Amino acid sequence: MKKYILFVATFMILLSSCIDSTIDDFSSDQELYRVQRRGKWGFINKDGEIIIRPKYKWALDFSDGLAPVQIGNKMGYINEKGDIVIKPIFDFADVFNDGLAIIRTGKHIRERRYGFIDTEGNIVIEQQFQSLYPFSDELAMGLKDDKWLYIDKSGNVVLEEQFDSSSNFSEGLASFKSNGKYGYINKKGEVVIDAKFEGAFPFSDGLALVNVMAADYPENIPEGMNLVHLSGYIDITGRFVIEPQYVGGSDFKNGIAIVSKGADKMAIDKNGNVLFKLPPWGFRYFREGFAAVSINIGNPIIENFKWGFIDTNGELLIEHKFDEVGDFYKGIARVRMGEKWGYINTSGDYIWKPTK
Repeated sequence: MKKYILFVATFMILLSSCIDSTIDDFSSDQELYRVQRRGKWGFINKDGEIIIRPKYKWALDFSDGLAPVQIGNKMGYINEKGDIVIKPIFDFADVFNDGLAIIRTGKHIRERRYGFIDTEGNIVIEQQFQSLYPFSDELAMGLKDDKWLYIDKSGNVVLEEQFDSSSNFSEGLASFKSNGKYGYINKKGEVVIDAKFEGAFPFSDGLALVNVMAADYPENIPEGMNLVHLSGYIDITGRFVIEPQYVGGSDFKNGIAIVSKGADKMAIDKNGNVLFKLPPWGFRYFREGFAAVSINIGNPIIENFKWGFIDTNGELLIEHKFDEVGDFYKGIARVRMGEKWGYINTSGDYIWKPTK
């Protein structure tokens, strides 16, 4: 097995808000895995056996025992037996999150309105929002009449827009922007960390990544680099736990964050200690002891990225051979070869060879 100790000239760190945004994470209760065969979608179990025959135009993952599927031009929900339990009447239907799912009516942008249903298909929060985010920390952000609101699970408005911009709550706090600076509010809308940062990201594992002016920390600017901002980590009081010294970083997951410092990209713990160094390209969070990493097997002009998996010591467990991968869940990960998707186990063996 290899251990990453690579040094590189340049790279871009993936921030928490954009890491792996194109690959669906498995839902917390998922037992079935979606597959595509001959252009239709169905579901298999962890042994690669077809449980629900591929027959849907589109499907998303199971959550709370239900999966959104497209039948004709509408979306509804099936159970793990393949029975339709919520009729396909929506123009879009998302996966369930803590008992609620976002649904949409209206195809054209100006007509689109979003709301929430429960697992019985009941409309819990009417389709009244121009845009809507899933619940996070018991609150959801919705855009109504061109104003952003925070609502509870009954649809009651808890907080109204009061800043230039704001984000979802995480660990009781949400970042906001005011007069060009970022800080944090609590669920009462009270400012608990003043707007003094150049950027502020969600709290995770008790810490949040923030950006400051590099000129305020000249001793921490990597040699040979001309930077405007540096990144560090604060606790819920706004105190720096890890001093600004990075070009960028991710939020913490299971005690590990990915940061860039000068020419190096590395995994650190919550004390800022370097756990191991990483290749210069893609990296995803650890899940079930595995994290996806990519390398360029091409050249700087004609790039060819391949993905594999490492463990929490940085050891390569599954070779770089996939064009794209998802996270492991219950020992299974979704992988892509060319235009085809399949599933592997923790040994890297296929339980479902790539199909399309």
